[in-house]
Amino acid sequence: MSTRPAKQNAAPSGNPSQPHLSRGDQCFDDRAEHLKNNIYGSAKGQLRLNILQRDLASLTQAPRALTVLDAGCGAGWMSEWALSHGHHVTACDSSAVMIAEINARLGEHPHFCAQQATIQTLAPQPQYDVIFCHAVLEWVENQAELLDKLSALLKPNGRLSLMFYNAWAREMAQLVYGNFDFIDRGYRVRQRVKLNPHYPAFPNEVKQALEDRGLTLLSRSGIRIFYDIMRHRQHYQTLADDIMRHELRVSQQFPYWQMGRYVHFWAQK
Repeated sequence: MSTRPAKQNAAPSGNPSQPHLSRGDQCFDDRAEHLKNNIYGSAKGQLRLNILQRDLASLTQAPRALTVLDAGCGAGWMSEWALSHGHHVTACDSSAVMIAEINARLGEHPHFCAQQATIQTLAPQPQYDVIFCHAVLEWVENQAELLDKLSALLKPNGRLSLMFYNAWAREMAQLVYGNFDFIDRGYRVRQRVKLNPHYPAFPNEVKQALEDRGLTLLSRSGIRIFYDIMRHRQHYQTLADDIMRHELRVSQQFPYWQMGRYVHFWAQK
């Protein structure tokens, strides 16, 4: 029997259908190009990928092809990485623009399919050996529902790669910047900035939530521990290799990992 996943077409770009989004959740159709250039295509985006792929290195030596769900796939860089190591990948994103982008790049691969959908509305079957869910949790108002769905979609002994915006790091950054009024208002603003995550999560609470769902933490890393608060911006160009090396070096060390702008949890069911 073929293991090739069924192909799913993206919604037509002229009038893309919108998947169901809960109140407060985000779809980035109108910011896809910005995300592609300023995040995925930037030095901080490369730092994110380097740490994720370092943490997930065991997948490069798996004895068989694994089924991988890239949940909230964005531009699909992690999908592409998993495919390059022989795995079978299903990707989903609420953005029709992102799905069109990833299909243009990967759509002809025999072990790849993509669909425009929110994670919460995915069918309960099939289950997956591995799920990537990166930079999604902080955009979802009902985080418990999302974690329930991710857990349900994992096979027994399956592994979850969960990266999220760190509420501890948000507070540290605002303290460093002197934005005390913002902190005192409970981070409330009159009008939210679309690319400023609405629901940062505390790592200790996410760890407990995963354990409550029967997952065991295998490793944890901080991403962009000092990158965003460096005093001299010219260092981003003149010391780029050193920044990457030291971010990788301290990313799993206590207490530094707790201050990463993002935290990556690698957990097993």
